[in-house]
Amino acid sequence: MTSGFHPVFSKSTKTLILGTAPSVNSLKKQEYYGHVGNQFWPLFTSFYRLDPLSYAERCQKLLEFQLGLWDVYNQFQRIGSSDQSFVSTTVNTFDSHFLREKLSLIIFNGKKAAKEGAKQAFFTDKLTLTCPSTSGANNAQAHVREQKWFQAYQLHEHIRKSSLAKFHLFFGHSDTLKQAVFALRQEVFVHEQQISELDEFDWRDQTEDTNYFLVTSTDFSPVATIRFQTLSPTTVQPDRFCVQSDYRMQHIGWDLLTLYELYASFHGFHTSILSAELTAIDFYQKLGYHTSGDSFYEDGILCQKMTKKL
Repeated sequence: MTSGFHPVFSKSTKTLILGTAPSVNSLKKQEYYGHVGNQFWPLFTSFYRLDPLSYAERCQKLLEFQLGLWDVYNQFQRIGSSDQSFVSTTVNTFDSHFLREKLSLIIFNGKKAAKEGAKQAFFTDKLTLTCPSTSGANNAQAHVREQKWFQAYQLHEHIRKSSLAKFHLFFGHSDTLKQAVFALRQEVFVHEQQISELDEFDWRDQTEDTNYFLVTSTDFSPVATIRFQTLSPTTVQPDRFCVQSDYRMQHIGWDLLTLYELYASFHGFHTSILSAELTAIDFYQKLGYHTSGDSFYEDGILCQKMTKKL
């Protein structure tokens, strides 16, 4: 079988971009995305507004922006270069190259890479995005592809430049993640705000497909969390949003909610609606939310409905 490339990454890499395997042309050049029709490098240089660069210079810029490159497959047998033409494959051992917790985001280059990546335990509870393939065979949807890749890079830039960069970031619904999320909510909502456990932990917390953002310190103590909740195919509702008392007033809540919105926007949501405690209205207004309707009680706390167009 044919062997793929070694990863391009450094100790500071925050986001890993994963394709399936090098094309025939890429193998000949010994370059990631070496086919002239592949749009990976044009999209990268366009987003970061870079002048024309050599392959080595592009890889260096990639590292400077804390991005990494690799493929899902380590070895493969394939007829041609299409993702539909693999005959046999072996998957890379990601644990041998990366400390899982150091990576904040995984961007899959195409659905095939995402499908294979979803099978790997390494990516459990990692924030992932699936972008349209940059292959030349996919150039018919160039406009949508550019939009999605630019959104993915924007989300990456937010993580690496915000307060979130110094923490571990998780997203998912594993038992381990939920245990940390629920412990933080127990501390903030039940103990601090005296909300009953029956009100705080509702039916959504019992379903297997409810996802949570979780920020932890370097020793994996929970710092902040927010539940990813949808109201409709176009509307999200940030919910059960809290920051541990020792970490407040450090911009963490602001940056986590912004990340939530960027993630929602990437997935086609256009509106965010939330229930804000009256004491938090000013915070949400600064983030672009607007009040609507009358105040109401939720879980025994006076709240105000607020809306934002994403």
